[in-house]
Amino acid sequence: MDSENFMNNKYDKCINEWNDIFSKEVPNAPTKSTSGNEVFDKGIKWICTGTKKIIDFGCGNGTALFLCAINGTQYNIGIDLSEKGIESAKKRAEQMLKGEFHFVQGSIDILKNIDDSYVDAVILSNIIDNLYPDDTEVLINEVEHWCSENGKHCLKKVMQ
Repeated sequence: MDSENFMNNKYDKCINEWNDIFSKEVPNAPTKSTSGNEVFDKGIKWICTGTKKIIDFGCGNGTALFLCAINGTQYNIGIDLSEKGIESAKKRAEQMLKGEFHFVQGSIDILKNIDDSYVDAVILSNIIDNLYPDDTEVLINEVEHWCSENGKHCLKKVMQ
């Protein structure tokens, strides 16, 4: 069994649950710069300040990236296992007046395709706790490489 098939089998339950959730939603992009969650909104404002290019690993339907674009990011990349989440994100992106978006359905295996210093910031919202420990370790090791020298990500904020 190759690693991509193993990865997909390992996360099948998660993929099916999120596909079910996203298949039922009406894909409407946010129009305001805030989500209504004060703590989350503070995090979005912090990560967007001075950020042009951002990755959200575990992006779901892209909500965080859409809020980032409204708050000033220009190039927004989302990666998620859920096919329906990515489909919804792409439909929602068509409604956005600001920002350029690229959404990819993929797993932890896609990380090796991201160049060092490729982005200014990384979002890992509600993802670390949804990965198997060995995949979490791979992700944490990769995030540091993705960001430019002055890049932001949750690990830097937590470790300061």
